[in-house]
Formats: sequence, C-alpha cells, structure tokens
Amino acid sequence: MSGFEALAAFEPLARLTKRDETLDGSVPLRVAQACVPLLEGNAFGHQIVFARQLVVRSALARRGLEPTRELEEIDRAHRAAVPFLVAQGFLRSGGAWDAQLRKKWWWIERGVLRVWTGLLVRPRSGTWLRVSGAGSRAILGLSVRTTWIAETDELVPLVIDIEAANDKTRLEGEVATIAAVVPDVRVAIDPIAVHRGLVDAHVAFYDAKYFATKRGDVTKKYRRTVSHARARANEHEAGAPATLRVAHVAGPRPEVVTIDRVLGTEATSPLPLARGRRGLQVVRFFNAVPFTAHFDGNTLAVEPDRKVLERGADVVRAEIAKVLGEGAEVVHKGAVLYLTKYFTPHPNGEPHFFVKPWAFTSTSPGWSSVIEGVRGDGWDVMRGVVWTDRFHATPAVFAMQPNRRVRIAEGAPLLDVVAVPRSLLDEGFTLQKEG
Repeated sequence: MSGFEALAAFEPLARLTKRDETLDGSVPLRVAQACVPLLEGNAFGHQIVFARQLVVRSALARRGLEPTRELEEIDRAHRAAVPFLVAQGFLRSGGAWDAQLRKKWWWIERGVLRVWTGLLVRPRSGTWLRVSGAGSRAILGLSVRTTWIAETDELVPLVIDIEAANDKTRLEGEVATIAAVVPDVRVAIDPIAVHRGLVDAHVAFYDAKYFATKRGDVTKKYRRTVSHARARANEHEAGAPATLRVAHVAGPRPEVVTIDRVLGTEATSPLPLARGRRGLQVVRFFNAVPFTAHFDGNTLAVEPDRKVLERGADVVRAEIAKVLGEGAEVVHKGAVLYLTKYFTPHPNGEPHFFVKPWAFTSTSPGWSSVIEGVRGDGWDVMRGVVWTDRFHATPAVFAMQPNRRVRIAEGAPLLDVVAVPRSLLDEGFTLQKEG
C-alpha cells in the first residue's frame, strides 16, 4: 500500500527518494552492527532531495535566495507550471496557492524562508504527512520548521519552511524529510508507579548477561529482540486503539503537545483544524541535568552539574525501589545505573553521546516511536526509531560539531516522540506524472 501520493506535473526542483539506513555505508561500523534505532531513523520517511542548487542569502536580518542562472531557470519552469496545474484542477483557480505560486514560488513569511519544491502531495485516508529536517544528513546551519498536512481530498503544494540558515548555505541534495503518520493515537503521561510492567521489562533487558557481554563487545541484544519480533510478523491489531504512554520517573515532566494547525488547500499558511477534528499529539521531553559538552575531533568531554545529577539519580533509585517493592532486588545494578548516570559517551573518536530521559515509553503492539531531536548551534539530537512495544527507553543521541563548546540548560527541549505503526514505516508513495 502507498503511504501517500505525490504529483510531479513538470520537472520540479525536488524529487523524493528512500535513504539507505547506513547512509550508503558512511555510518561507523559499530552503529551498522548494533544501533538499530539510528539505522531506522536514517531510513525514516522519504528524503526531499533538491536536484538544483539554491544559495541562501542571509544578512542584515534579511533572508532570501541568491540570484543565479539556476534560480532563473527554476523561476521560468515554476511560473509555466502553475497555470497548467490550475487548468488540470490540481490547484484551485483563484485560491490562495494559485495566487501565491503565480507570484513567487519562494517567499519570506514572518522571517521564515518558504520554498515550493514543485511537488504536490496528498496523505492517504487516515494519515497525515509530516515535513521536517533531513535528519542525519541535515545541512549544517540549516533549520527546517516541522509542518503537517492533515488528511485531505485535494493535493497540497509541498513547501519547505526554513527557519534559519547561514549566509551562503547551499540548498542541494537532501534538504528535508516527508513521512506519513497516524493522528489517532491516545497519548498519556503517568507516574511510574502505575507501570510496574515497564520497570520489570527494563531490569529484564539489562540483566547480568547483558553487562557481561558488553564489557568485551557490542551486545546486539536490541537487534536480536526486534529481529525475533519481525520474524513473528508482529503488527498492530486491526481495530485496537493505538496508544503512546510515558511513565515519568524523575526530572522535568514530559508534556503532550497537540498539533492542531495544519497546511491544506485553503491557505498557504497552517490553519486551525476544522471544528470536530482531533489534533495529533506529540510527547516532548526536556533536559533534566544542565551540562556543557565539547568535542575536539578525538575526545568528547561532557560536564554535567553534579549536584543536579545526584539529586535526580536519588529520586530515580527511590522510585524504582518503590515500584519493585520492599526487599526486592534488581537483577543487576547496571539496570538502575543505566538511568541514574544519565549520560553515556561513545568511544573516543566519535562525536556522539547519549542522554537518557528519566522515563519509560511504551506503545501498542506493532507500533514504534519516532524520536525527532532538537538542533542547536554546534549540536544536533539525531533522529531515531525505537520499537517501544519491546524496548521502553527513548534516548537522545547528541552529535557534536568539532571544536564547539555548547551548554544545554535544565528544562531545555530535548526531543519529540511520535508513535507510528511499523507497517506504515515500510510503505512507499505513489508518484503521478502529468503533462
């Protein structure tokens, strides 16, 4: 089945491709061997690839596209395409998109550079489309605002919203990602006390055998866990309610963010959902321990506020002990240490480290959680996909730029989590060509 429909009525600026999970073999060997969430995060959705180079001009608080020969060629192609799209009924005659795209296919709106790709898209029934940054191959200095296209009977122009870009940033290659998601998911944030099963699953995963293996090698336990689930064709049950639940242990409480403004055919900017339509819910996690981080090209240094870290770790230990009950023993102390230490650096030479929110996340059978991290000046939280019906942590994997010292405050947004059925993750799209 197709996840969504796309229309290319002429030779557009962009095309849609499916990315290889190893980034064409460029990821570290250890990641390729064991880090399934990052591999699936690399392959998430379809990449919006600019086939022609655009150059951002960003100076004196003004942003636009630099005049080039390629820009002029795209101008001519897009201007010629709009009347055809209207004549064929793909765009409403006299509508907001008709008026905007006849005038200009890129424009500035409240400081955001908006660029029409030349494509039109439509989600399939029961789904929305999510347009966001390019993930692991994001262009340095480029920040793409996440936008949403709700279920609709009409095609909607696929526009990339650029919130920030350094002067002379080149928009070429993978610029953004489009992915189908399901809006009808029940989301709840509960205290850990009502989710004893998640604590049991956590300590069972991080048992003595896990840590004995980890001392000498990559355990690959998560890979084996999801491989067994794949072999049993574990998909979401038809008609069963989809759920995303977060069991909060300590630190800033995650919050539920409701997406209720979406792009459609009525206006070129996101509008509130029609009355009676329910918004899509996302869980947002926040940083619990203020820290600084620096990568010099070989060694990564993470320096947390030790007092805040210890206070939080004490709460984690107390809450886990309370859930397990008086006199109960954790199978291996590393299961609790996994949470209490909060930070886990990668081996020397790699600019990555884990931050592990003090919470457990669970989804319905057959559903995974897409982790979309926050980006900052000199750092990025990488995109991942976790089988949260089997494994209940949603870590933030930081990627550092060399020779940049960054500070992340307590309470700063860390990552957003969206539940997606795995059957949808594997679906392609239908490309329609006209003219």
